[in-house]
Amino acid sequence: MSKIAKRNLGLALGLAALALAALFGWLARPTPPRRGSLAELRELCARAYAADTNAAFALQVRGSNAVPGLLVLLHARDPWWREKIWQWLPKLPLRWSVRIAQRVGSPTATLTREAAARGLGLLGTNAAAAAPELARALRDPQGRIRQEAALALLRIGPAAVPHLTDALRDGSPQVRQAAAFALGEIGPAARAAVPMLAHRLGDGDEWVRRTCAGTLARLGLDGLLALMDAAAKPLDPARETAQKVLAEPFLPTGDAELELRNMATNADAALRLRALETLAAVRALQPTAINVAYHALKDPDAAVRASAIRCLGNLGPSVSGAAPLLQELLGDPEASVRAQAARALGQIAPDDPNVRASLTSALEDADFNVRTAAREALQAKRRVVLEPFP
Repeated sequence: MSKIAKRNLGLALGLAALALAALFGWLARPTPPRRGSLAELRELCARAYAADTNAAFALQVRGSNAVPGLLVLLHARDPWWREKIWQWLPKLPLRWSVRIAQRVGSPTATLTREAAARGLGLLGTNAAAAAPELARALRDPQGRIRQEAALALLRIGPAAVPHLTDALRDGSPQVRQAAAFALGEIGPAARAAVPMLAHRLGDGDEWVRRTCAGTLARLGLDGLLALMDAAAKPLDPARETAQKVLAEPFLPTGDAELELRNMATNADAALRLRALETLAAVRALQPTAINVAYHALKDPDAAVRASAIRCLGNLGPSVSGAAPLLQELLGDPEASVRAQAARALGQIAPDDPNVRASLTSALEDADFNVRTAAREALQAKRRVVLEPFP
């Protein structure tokens, strides 16, 4: 058989296969949906996905009864023959491809899965039973499906937290980022995910690291403390990410502010110190940090007083009103507190004559560290040039 004959035979067989597939498509043409059928549910989902509020309300009315059908739609796949036809269409003459496409219909499975995920999200907590399947949908190759699955999981709320936490271990950075985003939207109810989110601060993907850090800040006090721990580790790859997030001026921190206020009045000095250090490190909580630091200047524990002074000093001239209180602390019985007060005065009110007089007096302090701190505070503005200590 000649090459031309073989080519013609192959083309004929291909056309025959397409004609047969088109026949299957015609036989499988859609029929009007029956009330209560899966086809009706598919139509409702499609309309809700297209922003039809009436369809969305109809889905919500069904509640958990709609979940089994929506899970079926979440796994929708196009028939093999339709996929094959659409693979062949570009190779056919335009006139033929148009006719066959009209007869067979377009692939719809991807859109159906997207709409099903959206429908489950509309059900909110009523779709809790669908959380495991939605977590699997986070791994779908289609980005829109992953996005809709993440949105549905965050609307389900706390019941989805274990599945989202598990998704943080996935090998795909897109899946890990989507899971971290959903956990952040759930908020403090997702605190159980803090250890895994903290671990992912060292993720190899930058966007995953950023999303995990932002999520930790939204999970309340536990999340903020995890960020603080990461920011304090000098050789930890998560340090830079944590520091950047803590420095954001409008960082949403959930209930952490109230928790830190309560912690700052705890009977345990170590907890009061931890609260003050955390408030001072989070830029978005700066007003609260100032208020707590003012009160902590009179704390019975020397370490807490020193931390409060350091917090105010780091804020610079914006808290110059605290200078009289810090001048009083130059007479504190603890040398560490006196030294910290001297440094802070040099930071917040270096040009104030009264402050300079107090710092000059501190040069006679019995403690070497206090004298050094006072000397450095005075020299910082080059107002006074002093000889080294004998």
